[in-house]
Amino acid sequence: MIFFGLVLGSGPLTPWLATLGLTPLMAAVLVGGAQNVFSKSAKYSLFDPCKEMAYIPLDRETQLKGKAAIDVVCNPLGKSGGALIQQAMIVGFGSLAASTPYLGVILGIIVFAWLKAAGSLSKQFAELEIKEQKAKLAEEGLKPGQKYQFVSKVNEQV
Repeated sequence: MIFFGLVLGSGPLTPWLATLGLTPLMAAVLVGGAQNVFSKSAKYSLFDPCKEMAYIPLDRETQLKGKAAIDVVCNPLGKSGGALIQQAMIVGFGSLAASTPYLGVILGIIVFAWLKAAGSLSKQFAELEIKEQKAKLAEEGLKPGQKYQFVSKVNEQV
């Protein structure tokens, strides 16, 4: 958001940035660089582990096929699709600066859709976990609704 503000509405910020010895373009470059660092950090520390967690409840064969499909087809298709959208908008609007507001709207829509998908995946994962726990309790002879107590013997002396 700060990056888009510097690119699109830098007029009012120019005097303030000048006191810091920056031009709006230089400030946008610095903010963009920081944004890249933070986005890569978030990707590797949050997104990638979360993506791998989605495969946990699946059986081994489905895990392998699903991961192969995502890594071989979907990831490159998503990256090239994003590049195609960006290039089409730059060509259509004549410059990156002219297409930036529209790219920002598209980015917002994609982020919203991604958050909805993550929420849906979380709900499905929780439902599957509950189903597996009920099945495990049934195997052990416990009926749904029956109370049980877990007793730990960790602190008992031998």
